[in-house]
Amino acid sequence: MKAFQPHLFEPMLQLVTYTSLLVFGQSLAQHVEIFPLFSLLGGVLVFARRRAGVCIAILAICVGSIQGKLREGGRVDVHSETSWFKAHVTSTPHAGRRPGEVTFLSYLRPVSGGGSQAMRLKCSVRDLPWRNAVFIERGGQYVVYARVSPHPPARGRWARYSLRRGIDGNCRIYFLSKDLSMRDTASRADSRMLLQKQIHHVMETSRGRAYLQAMLLGDVSGFSRADRKLFQTWGISHLLVVSGLHVGALFFFIRGTVSLFLWLAFFLPGRYSLARYLPDVCGGGSVWWYVAQLEFPVSATRAAIAVTFYLLFPLCGLNVRGVVKILLAFVSIVSLWPGVWEEVGFQLTFAALFSLVFASSIRKRFELPWYQAALTTTLLPTLSTSLVLCCTIGGGSWLSPFGNILLAPFIVFIGFYGGLVSLFISYGFDGLGGLGGWIVDGLLSEFHRTLVFVTPHIEQGVGFVVLWVLALLGIFLMFWRGVLFRRSFIVSGE
Repeated sequence: MKAFQPHLFEPMLQLVTYTSLLVFGQSLAQHVEIFPLFSLLGGVLVFARRRAGVCIAILAICVGSIQGKLREGGRVDVHSETSWFKAHVTSTPHAGRRPGEVTFLSYLRPVSGGGSQAMRLKCSVRDLPWRNAVFIERGGQYVVYARVSPHPPARGRWARYSLRRGIDGNCRIYFLSKDLSMRDTASRADSRMLLQKQIHHVMETSRGRAYLQAMLLGDVSGFSRADRKLFQTWGISHLLVVSGLHVGALFFFIRGTVSLFLWLAFFLPGRYSLARYLPDVCGGGSVWWYVAQLEFPVSATRAAIAVTFYLLFPLCGLNVRGVVKILLAFVSIVSLWPGVWEEVGFQLTFAALFSLVFASSIRKRFELPWYQAALTTTLLPTLSTSLVLCCTIGGGSWLSPFGNILLAPFIVFIGFYGGLVSLFISYGFDGLGGLGGWIVDGLLSEFHRTLVFVTPHIEQGVGFVVLWVLALLGIFLMFWRGVLFRRSFIVSGE
């Protein structure tokens, strides 16, 4: 089996074609019911399952149709008013009216609210197995994902009773865990301040500092509300918080760096049993150190647990499939934080993980070239997360596929990896690290300026027309050259 060698401009043509099919799917979803459309595309996929180009094209139409439905809007989820809070329990928990329910009084303060005033609320928690009364204690500090319902102005008997007791409203908690950030806060604050000082030293402009602080520390204070809305429009808001993406990127960065140093030192890991595992051990240890320095944010902690399961079995010499590793990580996280499956972010994380495992199997089965493998790896998680958003929130960004295909790789490689390399080099070679920071800073500033200029035109429909023109041109070129339905490989004679 001989690999098919593409022309120099064939990857660009395929990217234009699959982008145009995304636009086609978004328009098609406005005129056709989505489930009959999926049934039809599924039938075509069954008959064309051996042609990688057709499979990826159908996948692009499916993603576009989901994004089209999200663009129309849907029902509002009950979690639409939920947020993260830090809770301080002020009363003894007791059983509620419903089976398995625990109620208590607590002061809640938004996690990202800074100096926001705390509210005293009557909170209720359900379905925390085996440790309801033990896990929640009076005087305890917790991180909660809750929906707050403030009381209306003082009218009626219950309102007057609540005011006398100083209760500002009710709170329904969907997720509760110990506030691990209360331990050793001083040392972590010093490390965080040192890293912030180094970021300000390496990055010259406020724009580059904002990107690096958001991706490394989860601090979005450097971005205005308009900037956050801009990233939300493109469906890449997850890049501005410490999420599983950053934890995974940090792990592969540390592992690759250690492997490179071993190779440069002519110390071949394959010949030594202990050195062979050194990159993985350094990567896993760095991930947990990073999570601890950030005061154990829930999303990053979940990702660190998933990375641990990813490393555990190879280190023990066991060959376990990727799906089994994800399932074990799922069970362990649910055991540590009962009720976490109600959080939309948790559902999005594992939907993306299962999609990535499936994309890896597709890539190996069809022996895809690099550009088709990149498209598959991008489109499958977008499809699964769009389905989760469609079933829960009923809203989303129709530009999300384009943002994750075109913008997210640039921000991760230039902003995250480039920023990390510049910071590491600056500790030993200040001038060289400053040069790297100047390059990264300039690229991020130009990228942000271009994004601000382009987004209003796309939202007004001008960019949509341009995409359709590119779509028609790309489809014509694909059919003319026979690229779309060409097999990704050819079989040579024996």
